[in-house]
Amino acid sequence: MAITQTQSAALLDAPQVANGSFLDDAASPAAISITLGFTPKYVRVVNQTTRVMYEWFEGMTAAHALKTVAAGTRTAETSGGITVTSKGFSAPAPAQNDQIRWQAFA
Repeated sequence: MAITQTQSAALLDAPQVANGSFLDDAASPAAISITLGFTPKYVRVVNQTTRVMYEWFEGMTAAHALKTVAAGTRTAETSGGITVTSKGFSAPAPAQNDQIRWQAFA
């Protein structure tokens, strides 16, 4: 099993922004867990493989998200979405070898 992950962040005196990618080749990947060092106010997680996007906005309940599928249909997810913590966020587990791209803003 190999997890490949990259991450970049802005300078401390700039607005807090981070982005990265995530790839897990395990047969049953775990949920995505990202440590940022700040509490995001907006998170976007895009599955580049399936073209499904999850968005979380400040004030949303934990594990909720706005989900957009490849056909453009948008739904409000009330479970299995994004959960923000004081130092990062978690998102639903992708399928094996799905390429994930993410962005977080504070």
